[in-house]
Amino acid sequence: MDLRVLLAAMGGLGIGAVSAMTGTGGGTLLVPLYTLVLGMEMKSAVATSLMTMPLTALSSILVYREIIDYKLGLALEATTTVGAYLGAKAVTSIPEGALRMAFAVVLGFVAFNMLRKRESSDDAGLRRGCSRLFTAMGVSFLAGAFSGMLGIGGGTIKVPILVLVCGTGAKTAVATSMFMIAITSTVGASTHYLEGRGHPLIALITATGLVVGARAGAKKAMGLRGTTVRRIFAAFLMLVALRMALQAWGII
Repeated sequence: MDLRVLLAAMGGLGIGAVSAMTGTGGGTLLVPLYTLVLGMEMKSAVATSLMTMPLTALSSILVYREIIDYKLGLALEATTTVGAYLGAKAVTSIPEGALRMAFAVVLGFVAFNMLRKRESSDDAGLRRGCSRLFTAMGVSFLAGAFSGMLGIGGGTIKVPILVLVCGTGAKTAVATSMFMIAITSTVGASTHYLEGRGHPLIALITATGLVVGARAGAKKAMGLRGTTVRRIFAAFLMLVALRMALQAWGII
């Protein structure tokens, strides 16, 4: 068996579990896997990462289907998909270092606020709806743009939008984020593919591991308290922010 195939499948398994538990598409981990382990150049890694995400998200949706806020997810996707398309088109013209540093600062701020937020009971983890829909739609556009430019599903921004802007419960936010990622990543991946970027075969192999890992991660998240899910996600954001800052400074 080709070593690249084995590494892609094994990496997908672990990343799928983490992404489903945190409501992210896993791109923040997939892109380093492709660039640092498989030796892809950055633009190909971004495109390939996005190609894996629709299947990952769909496998999680099967587990989360009863707690997803479909109406809210579709409303936010109206602006997110536009951002994903424009972000994928603009990836060649924006300085990568500046973009990563800005993203790291935003993620650090969001993680801090998510750790401070408290819920009165675990039932609040399933709260639905959005108290500031138009604000959330505007920020969702930026989430889509980051998704298209950096090869991430956008969940690192979507979950905080749902929790901090909309007032959605943590579990519902994670579940709804995965539903939205299925749409956003399809738009971003299609745009990259039409631009001639990415490796569909590697994406399919990785996705096989992602699907298995995502279902296991989603089932684990369903058994956790809403507060625990939020804290796991905040810790995940901090790690992502640190990695992006180090890359922007040229340390890694």
